Amino acid sequence: MPAARLDTPLTPDQVKRATDDLISERDHLQSIPPGAPPNLAADTTGSTTPTPQNASLQTAVTPARSGAPKQ
Repeated sequence: MPAARLDTPLTPDQVKRATDDLISERDHLQSIPPGAPPNLAADTTGSTTPTPQNASLQTAVTPARSGAPKQ
C-alpha cells in the first residue's frame, strides 16, 4: 500500500478559484497579438513602467548592448 498523503486535497472552492485563475490567464495571453514584444506578454497590469525586477535586468543589459568602450 502507498503511504498516506502528506497534503490534504483541495477544497471545491480552491479548485474553482485555481480554475478561474487559469482561464483568466489563458484569455489574457490569447488577447496578445502575435509578434508582440515579449515584455508585453509579461505585463498584466497595463503599466508602462518597468517592474523593479525588469529594471535591474535592463540596467545590467543596457551597457553591454551599447557597444561603447568602457571607461
